[in-house]
Amino acid sequence: MSYVNSILAEDEHILAKAKLTFWIYFNPLNLIFFAFLKRWSTEMALTNRRIIYKRGIIARNTMEISLHKIESVGVSQSIVGRILDYGQVYVQGTGGHKEKFDGIGSPLIFKKAIDAALVEDAKQ
Repeated sequence: MSYVNSILAEDEHILAKAKLTFWIYFNPLNLIFFAFLKRWSTEMALTNRRIIYKRGIIARNTMEISLHKIESVGVSQSIVGRILDYGQVYVQGTGGHKEKFDGIGSPLIFKKAIDAALVEDAKQ
């Protein structure tokens, strides 16, 4: 069972998931094995209540942001990132805290899902 699925509340469901781009395998600083482990051990999900980010296998780092605490969402892509469809998604929380989801494949799709969830959350 994935980390994200194991922490969902009873009335919480996943709206979208993001994955690290497979282009991390072509980074000369990453060995293929370590890039595979990094991609396999990273989870990013959007639920109807929050954004969840988890990375790591033995040592685990997690971050969660409630939807009602999000002020803005942005995307950053280099020229190569635009061509190969990967980049960063930035989530600005209340109080000026900014989280970066780096190396996401199809970052605009994940951003659109977040925007749609924020609109839906504001209606409730």
